[in-house]
Amino acid sequence: MKNEENVRPPRTADLLFDYLSAKSLQLYWLRNWVPLSLITISIVYLTTVVILHTFATSPIDEWVYIDYLVKIPSQGIVRKGEIVDPFVLNLLACHGTSPFGPIGTACGAIPVLGDFPNAGVSTADPYTPLYFYSAFGIGQIIHVVTGLPELTSWRLSGVFWFSGTVYVFWLLLRKWMVPNFTIFVLGLLLLSSPFVWWTYTYVSTDSSSIFFGALLLFLATKYVRSELKGYWFVACAVIAALFKIVNLIAIGAAAAYLLVDAVWAWRQSKITGMDQSSTKSNKGLLLQGFSGILGLVLGALSQWAWLRINLLMAASDLSADQGASHPFGVEELFIQLTSFLPGSITSGAVDQYIPGFVYAPLSWLTVVSVLSAAFVTLRQHKQFPVVVAVTASVFLAAPLLAIMLKLVTHSYFQLPARYGASLIPGMLLLGGLVVKAKWPQWIFLVYAISLLGLGVWFSSYLATLAP
Repeated sequence: MKNEENVRPPRTADLLFDYLSAKSLQLYWLRNWVPLSLITISIVYLTTVVILHTFATSPIDEWVYIDYLVKIPSQGIVRKGEIVDPFVLNLLACHGTSPFGPIGTACGAIPVLGDFPNAGVSTADPYTPLYFYSAFGIGQIIHVVTGLPELTSWRLSGVFWFSGTVYVFWLLLRKWMVPNFTIFVLGLLLLSSPFVWWTYTYVSTDSSSIFFGALLLFLATKYVRSELKGYWFVACAVIAALFKIVNLIAIGAAAAYLLVDAVWAWRQSKITGMDQSSTKSNKGLLLQGFSGILGLVLGALSQWAWLRINLLMAASDLSADQGASHPFGVEELFIQLTSFLPGSITSGAVDQYIPGFVYAPLSWLTVVSVLSAAFVTLRQHKQFPVVVAVTASVFLAAPLLAIMLKLVTHSYFQLPARYGASLIPGMLLLGGLVVKAKWPQWIFLVYAISLLGLGVWFSSYLATLAP
C-alpha cells in the first residue's frame, strides 16, 4: 500500500509536452523531408568522393584555383601576370592532373616554367576573390577541426556549396507547387550528374552557378507574386555576377522571366479588361521589368569594373596563351544554340572511362523537359512567362555570351557546356511542371541511385591510376 502511494502518475502537462514535441517533429519531417534527405545524401556522397580523391588535380583549371587559395593568407588576391606558387608547381610535377598523371618538370627537380601549362602563369586573376574566400574560409575550419590536409579541406567546401544549392532548388520548385517526390527525384538526378561530380568534389569556381541560377529564379518568382521587393533581386544579381562572370546567364534568365511576366500580365489585362487594382498596376509591371534589366546591367557593370581594377593591379605584362582561340562567325553562332541544353548537366572533364550512353538520359531529361513544357504551357497561363524565359535563355544564352566575349576581349573560344550550368535549375523546374506520372519518376529514382554508386566507383578507380 505504501509503495502504491509513492507511485505518482505522470502529470498531464508532461504528457501534453511529450505529445506536442513528437507531433511537432513529425510535422517538421513531413514538411521538410525533401531538403533534409537531399542534403544528407549529398553530404555523404560528396564527402566520400572527396576523400577518395588523391592530390592529383582536376583538369578543369583546379591547379590555378589552388594557387589562389595558397596565396590568400599572404596577399589576399591573385594579380594578372603572376607565376603560380612553387607548391602548385610541385603538385603538378608529382601528382599532375587526374587521370593524365604528372605534368611539367620531373618530381623533385627544380621547376622549369616552360614545362608547365601556360608557362606557369596563373589564369585565375580575372575572378573576383569572393568564391576563393568562401572556399578558403570553409576549408580552413574543416582543416582545423578534422586535421585533414588543406587541399582536401578546400575541396570539401564544395559540399557546403551544394547543400545550399539543393536547399534553394527545393525552395524554387516548391514555390511552383512541384510535388515533393518529384523534387526529390530531380534533386537526386542533379546530385548524380557528372557536372556535380567534377564541380563540387574539386576546387571549382563553377560551384556558385547552380546556386545563383536557382536563387535568382526563386527571388524573381517571389517578386512577381508580390512577396518580395525588387531591390532584393537586383542586389543578388550583382553578387552573383561578382562570383563569376558566366553567372550573367542566370541573371539574364531571371530578368527575362520578370520582363516576360510583366508584358504578359499587361497584355492579359488589356484582352480580358481585368481591373489591375487587385494585382499590379501598369507602374508596378513597368518597375518589375525594369528591375530585371537593372539587375542584368548592374551585374555586367560590376564585372566590367572588376576587370578594370584587375588590369590596374597587374603584377607583370605576362599573359597565358591557353590556345583556345577559335574562328568566329554566323555559323559558329548557330552551333552555339545547342551548347547548353543537351550538355550542361552531363559536362565534365573525362569521359573515356564511362560510355556516353550511361549519362545520356540526363541530357534527354533536360531536352524533353524544356520542349514539352514549351508545348504544354500554351494551356497554362500562369506558367507561360517562366517557360518562355527559361526556353529562350537555354537557346540564346550561349550565342549572346559569345558575341559579348568577342566584343569585349576581341577573341573567341567555343563555350564549354558547363558555362550553362546556371540554367539547370530552370530546365529541371520545367520538367517538374510537366512530369505528372509516377512510373517514370520511379525509374529515374533507380537510375539516380545507380549513378551515385557509379560516381563512388569512378572516384576509387581514378585513385588507383594516380602516381
